[in-house]
Amino acid sequence: MKMSKRIVSVLLALMLFSSCAVIGLADCAHKYDATYYPPTCNDRGYTEYVCSVCGDRIQEGFVDAIGHIYGEWQVLTEATCTSTGLEKRICRVCGGVETKTTPILAHTDADKDGKCDYCDYIFEAEDDGKLSPYEWFKMFFRNIIAWFRAIFA
Repeated sequence: MKMSKRIVSVLLALMLFSSCAVIGLADCAHKYDATYYPPTCNDRGYTEYVCSVCGDRIQEGFVDAIGHIYGEWQVLTEATCTSTGLEKRICRVCGGVETKTTPILAHTDADKDGKCDYCDYIFEAEDDGKLSPYEWFKMFFRNIIAWFRAIFA
């Protein structure tokens, strides 16, 4: 019996104390200090008010994130007729980096010698009937060799 009276007394004291604390906070004459957090590339901006008496916090005046403002694309690796290229650009605000690959280029024969100017790929004749079996095998093996050079170079 004495134990139950003690428990009830402790519970009543806790309830009284907690209600006084709530009443005390409700009666706070707030003194807010404002801090502005500007928007960034990824996060929205806002103003936060913090009471120097009780620590109450209020956030309002939200502004949308501004998003990245990228500079020009810079070539890191040139694309060729055997491999993709790589480019990057940098955000002027936060320094964030975005990269992209550029597609493989087509074979080029500017000097019209029947071979790619960059990788020794042999262009097929317009009419395959004009190639002798010997020329066809020669062209076939040159292309195989060029392919292996491109892969293992």
